[in-house]
Amino acid sequence: MILFTPIFLYYFGYNYYLIATEKFLKKNDANSIYFAIKKSKKTTNKKKIIISDSMGGQLFPVSKKYDSIYTLSTTAPASLVGSYILIKNLLKRNNLKGRTIYYIAHPTSLSYDLREPHTYNHFIKPFFLSDNYKYISSTADSLLRFWPFLHAAQLPFVKTTNWQPEFEFKKDDRIQISKLYLEYFKKIILLSKEEKFDFFVLMPFLQEKEKNESYLKIKEQVAQHKLDNIFSKYFEKTPFLASKFFIENDMHYNSKNLNLIDEKLLFQLLN
Repeated sequence: MILFTPIFLYYFGYNYYLIATEKFLKKNDANSIYFAIKKSKKTTNKKKIIISDSMGGQLFPVSKKYDSIYTLSTTAPASLVGSYILIKNLLKRNNLKGRTIYYIAHPTSLSYDLREPHTYNHFIKPFFLSDNYKYISSTADSLLRFWPFLHAAQLPFVKTTNWQPEFEFKKDDRIQISKLYLEYFKKIILLSKEEKFDFFVLMPFLQEKEKNESYLKIKEQVAQHKLDNIFSKYFEKTPFLASKFFIENDMHYNSKNLNLIDEKLLFQLLN
């Protein structure tokens, strides 16, 4: 045991060094999420702010600089809970009065509830920290408690890797707004009223084959929970793109063809 102690201390210290210097992010699949967290703690005078799932993140990358847009794009597994924390971070350094926050997310992303394949790496590791506990509702906390090694996620030799424990992921794939998201949409609406900013949920570009989708359950929930205002632009003039813009058998965009999208069409999403 004594022989292994120096090795353990070195390994622990080295991984702590990787975290402190952010060198672990080079090969981390949640790289963009950590970058969004870092950006959310800075000041900005941009009038349009974007939070999103990974599709929104492809359209408006968190690393890209815009004249009037500030992107805090993440991924669906980072969840609306993570996006809410980003907004709270932003409010510590910025007055958001008169600005607009857009949440760009595919309809399937609205069903997420912290039980997805990448939740451990995309939410628990970057967001489940003591400073953020006050933003995590009892509903969110109860869902997170199902995860094994929940607090081990912050150990340096766990956090610096893409490892996550085995978990029985959610199998319900119905397209609807999860109870967790309904709760956090209402939290953001309340926050928008308090801080006097506008908030809208937007649809990213969809594939042409999705034209026949009606999303009736989502529309029903929007009406039932009085979310009409924030979803007022979601189903209006849904933009569809040809299959060449998407990865085969995947909802995500083909990165090679993303630059072919007319920039004017891209910015029309925010109008």
